Parts: sequence; structure tokens; C-alpha cells
Amino acid sequence: MSHLRKTTWLALLAGVGMVWGWMPGLACADEVSETKAKKVVVDFFTDLSKGDAVAARKLLSDDKTAGGQFADAMAGICKSYADFDKAVTDALGKGDPDPYDPRTGMLQSIQNAPAASAADGSVTVSPGETYKLTIKKTGDEWKITEAIAAEDFQKIQPALAAFKTVTEQVAADVHAGKFTSRANAQKALQDSLTAAARKPAVPATTQP
Repeated sequence: MSHLRKTTWLALLAGVGMVWGWMPGLACADEVSETKAKKVVVDFFTDLSKGDAVAARKLLSDDKTAGGQFADAMAGICKSYADFDKAVTDALGKGDPDPYDPRTGMLQSIQNAPAASAADGSVTVSPGETYKLTIKKTGDEWKITEAIAAEDFQKIQPALAAFKTVTEQVAADVHAGKFTSRANAQKALQDSLTAAARKPAVPATTQP
């Protein structure tokens, strides 16, 4: 399915319905527009990787949509992981990169994602087979008009919340001195994330 090596983190997202990876074969009808639109998307996910939802939201045409909630959720996960990584480094020293690091996983996939122009002037950036973002020029600026479809965010929201919670829990365990090595702490996080990803999503309730 993917020509881009998936990190374990991306595999977790795939497991809850958000498939990332290389999607070849999309035509480039307007390379200038696609390059500018792609930069907006890279900047968006760079902000998320830094845990900066406020900056990421400014790249959305309307941050009151599912895209704004998505930005909050992903930035929260990345910040939680940064806190975990700092706790592990402070307590147990530096080590090999963690394949569960959501920051590097997201950026790797986004940087390799193709872009394609549409007849209405918008550009679609497709990090994966089931996930795409739509970007359009508004005035002098390119903005993300859809960071994620509302129904798709609804499906993955419980898992994203769980990922953040378990990362914070394992970080607390690190602070409490429960691990004797960096590898043990990372393994505990990996096991917790995997278990969270396997839990069935709670169906959303609808108001009459």
C-alpha cells in the first residue's frame, strides 16, 4: 500500500481509520499553486508537531470547523509526547529515536505527500489513501479550507484523546521513577498506545 516506510505511530492512526502514506500518480496541473498550497500544509503540521494549535488554526480558513478541533487534538498529542520525551531524557538519558514519536511521523508523511490542482482553483494534498486536505487561495493568502472531514474526525476523536491520555500517564510514571531504562519507558508507551488504538470507538450520540 505504501512506498513510504510507515512509523509505528502512523500505523496506529491507520488502525483507527486515518491511513497515511505515499499515494503516487496524481497529476500536477499547476505547480506554482501546488507548491504554495503544500507549504501551507507543511507549516500547519509543523505547528502541530510543536504543540502550537494557535498557530496551526491561523492557517485554516475557518477554525470553528472540525479542522480546528483536529488541530487542538493533534497539537495536544504532540505536546504530551514532548513532555514524555523530556521526562525520559531527564530521568534516563538520551537514546535512539522513538518510532512512536508523532512529530516526526506526521512531518515525514506530509513532506512526501503529493498535491493536485482542481478546476475551482483549490489544491488537494493527499498524505494517504483515505486522508486529504483541501487548500484554496483567499485574497492574497492560501488557507486550508478542509483539514479533515467532520465525519472522519468524529471517527478518530476518541482514539486521539486516548493517545494523549496514555502518553500523559506514562510520562507521570517516568516522573515517579517506575522505569529503569529509556527502552522500558518507550516500551510501556508503545504498549499503552497500541491498547488504546485497539479499543472500539464509542458511537457518537445525536440529538433529535
